[in-house]
Formats: sequence, structure tokens, C-alpha cells
Amino acid sequence: MRMLKALQAVHKNRFIKDLCVIEFIAFLLTLIWFRDGLLYGGGEEGLPFYNLKLTLQVASGLWQNSYLGFPSVYQIINLPLYYVLKGLYLLGIPGFIIQSSLHFFLISTGMVSIYFLLRVTIYQEFRFRLLPLFGAIFYFLNLYSMSQVWSRGLYMQFIPFATFPLMLLLMYLAVNQKKIIFIFLTLLVSFIFSATFTPAYVLSFWLMMGVLFGYHFILQIRKGKRGLDC
Repeated sequence: MRMLKALQAVHKNRFIKDLCVIEFIAFLLTLIWFRDGLLYGGGEEGLPFYNLKLTLQVASGLWQNSYLGFPSVYQIINLPLYYVLKGLYLLGIPGFIIQSSLHFFLISTGMVSIYFLLRVTIYQEFRFRLLPLFGAIFYFLNLYSMSQVWSRGLYMQFIPFATFPLMLLLMYLAVNQKKIIFIFLTLLVSFIFSATFTPAYVLSFWLMMGVLFGYHFILQIRKGKRGLDC
């Protein structure tokens, strides 16, 4: 019994150390990017955190004022996120603090979600202790992520980086633990971070999620098993 408790304590300490490494990487890179206290932006995204009140006002309309102006619905999907950020802005928190905090949150959420997703899937087969940690670090520090996500300065890329693995993890838990609460959590995440779902991402992600969930649900019915519990 003492040996079992000792092994559980060691396993828990390693688990905490892994999460500390992930959070340290997320914090360090965010600190490097915002070390000068300046806002981060690009040609396509602009500087939405310069005046979040104005940003929310622009996002609430169907008319895009860029160039000669044109109708667009792409800004509306940002409204839930901008409403929350505007509240922080009205409290007097500087824009670069809000933006850097959001960056840290997105990086951390994406890496931690991948860490847990690997722990409940591949790790169960290979049992290589550092596999979830290496996978979380690789998810962020791979060439594609650096060049096509974080170097482009687009929040339509940053936010899916965090939400996709988190939603996959929640859906996996819903299917395997048969708890409908995870479905509600998935829908809540998709609403709060609705900026994730441009038309391309709706087709590539929700369609995949729907097919996988539908296949598993039909398979369970054919086996005569129960569906999801509350």
C-alpha cells in the first residue's frame, strides 16, 4: 500500500511538472513578444486592441470600411470575444496587457488541451511518460504553427489553435465517458470563441466532429448500449 501511494505521488508530481513546463513556455514567449509594452498587429488584422470600444462597434455592423467599403459578415463572429475584452478595456486595463493576456491564454489553452488529449488517447497505448509533454511543445513550436499561424498576426488563426484541441478533448470525453455535460461545454467553448468558425473552419471542423460523433453514436445503438448521460 505504501509503495502504491509513493508511485501515485511520483506520478502526480511529474504531471504537475509537465504543466509547469507548458505554462512557463507560454509565459516566456508572451513576455518576449510584449516585452516593450507595445500592441501587436498586422496588415490584415490591424490593431483591434488599440480601442476595443471602437473595435466592437465596427464588428457589430455588416459593412467593412476597408478600401472603398464592402459588406462582410466575418466581423460578427468576433462579437462574443470582443464583448468580454471591451469590459476589461473599460476598466482601464491597457490594450497591450489585454492582448498579451489573451495570447498567453490561447497558447496555454492549446498546449494544455493537446497534453490532455494525448494522455487520454495515444499515451494509453505507448506509455512513454514524456509523450504528452513533447506533443504539447511540438504543437506550438512546429514549423507550420510558427509560419502559418503565429507569424501571420491573424486572430482567426490564433483562436482555432486553442479551441480545436480543447473541443476535440471535450468531444472525446463526451463519447467515452457518456456524459452529456461535455457536449454542453463544447458548445459553450464554440460560442465564446466563435471567432474560430469562419466558413472554411466550419466545414473542416464541425463536419468532421459531426461525422465522428454520429458514427460512434450509431455504433453504440447497434450494440444495444445507452447513449449519453447527464
